[in-house]
Amino acid sequence: MEVYAIEKHKSEYLTSIAKFTHVWIFEIGAWKFVEGLSYDHKVFEKPINGKSSNHKIMRNKLILFVFGSLFFLSSFTNNNTHGKQPASITRTTKLVNGNEVEKTVILLDRNTSREDVIYTCGFLANENVQLTFDKLIIGKSFLGLVGKNRIRVAEGTIKLSNGSSQTFKAGGAFSFKTIKIQYSNTVATKSSQIEMVEIID
Repeated sequence: MEVYAIEKHKSEYLTSIAKFTHVWIFEIGAWKFVEGLSYDHKVFEKPINGKSSNHKIMRNKLILFVFGSLFFLSSFTNNNTHGKQPASITRTTKLVNGNEVEKTVILLDRNTSREDVIYTCGFLANENVQLTFDKLIIGKSFLGLVGKNRIRVAEGTIKLSNGSSQTFKAGGAFSFKTIKIQYSNTVATKSSQIEMVEIID
C-alpha cells in the first residue's frame, strides 16, 4: 500500500509504502475482520521544490503512528506478553557441520484458538516470516453448532524472509487435526529453508 500526503496548494506526494496481512474469521455464517498487521515499511523524504529533502518530523510522526497502530491492534490478541514466543511455536538450536542452525516448528491443531493464530502471525511477521491464510474457518466442533471453537479449515502460505514459500491446505467438516510447518535458519549465513509442511487430517 502506498501512503500519500496532501497539503494545501501543493501536489500530493508519496510518504511511505508498506505491506499488510489481514486475518479474517468465519463466525456464525459471516466473515469478520479480526486484525491487520503492517510490515516492511519504507519511508520517503518530502520533496521541496522538486528536490528530495530529509523531513524528520513527518517521518517521526509516521513511525509513531505505525507503532501506535500496532499497539492498538495488538490489544485484540490474547494476553501473551509482547515478544513472548507463542505456544504454537517451538524452537531448537544445534550445530550442523560446525554451523549454528535454528529450527522453528509451527504447530496448529484442534486446540489452537483464533487468538493463537493471530498472535502467531504477528510474531512471525516481526521476523519477516509471513504466515498468511487464504481461507481460515474457526467454528464449533459439531456441525458448527455445538462443541468448542477450533480450526475447521486452514488454507494458506508460509513465506520466509528469503522469498521461499510453500502453500498448505487442511481440514473440512470433520477432518482437521494438525498442520506442522518446519523451517530452519543458519545463523552465520542468514540462510533459511522450509524443511517440511505436514498435514494430518
